[in-house]
Amino acid sequence: MKITNSKRIFIVFIIMAITIAFSVVAISDETQLKKSIDWHKAGASFSTGVVRELNGEYEEAIKFYKEAVKFDDKFLEASANLSRTYYKQGSRYFYKEKYSEAVENYTQAIKHYTPALKRVPEATYYLRRRDAYLKQEKGEEGLKDYFDALYLEPENADYYNDQGDADFKQNEYKEHQHIQKMKKKQ
Repeated sequence: MKITNSKRIFIVFIIMAITIAFSVVAISDETQLKKSIDWHKAGASFSTGVVRELNGEYEEAIKFYKEAVKFDDKFLEASANLSRTYYKQGSRYFYKEKYSEAVENYTQAIKHYTPALKRVPEATYYLRRRDAYLKQEKGEEGLKDYFDALYLEPENADYYNDQGDADFKQNEYKEHQHIQKMKKKQ
């Protein structure tokens, strides 16, 4: 049987089609394999983050939670834990009176909470950051966070009381500054 040029072209075309089909299947399998490997890496990083967080090693826990989210950006629990750990780290700085570090960590907690859970952060996150701002005498920023918290939970009467205390302290501070200026003039 003699094979004509058109039959050769057809056979080459079929071989190319089969080769392309197998390549697509191989790429698909590689993609699935990579997803599987990333999923396992995300789980390992998450587990390590949990252990570090439980040991109070917040900076290390943050590193591992970030890694878990990097491997699997749909890993909501890792994102939520990342947010919570930033919040805990912020609280640690707040009690050490390192207020700018506290603000940075509370800000990261708010940032990571939102995408993780597809909703707004807890009002508490805003209130804690407000407290850190007030300790730094940044009343305007603190007031904005207060209103954000109030917007999230308008029925919470404690927020109104807290803001009254904050306003009183802010006015007390301004009055103290005014008295100090007057003493210097004398």
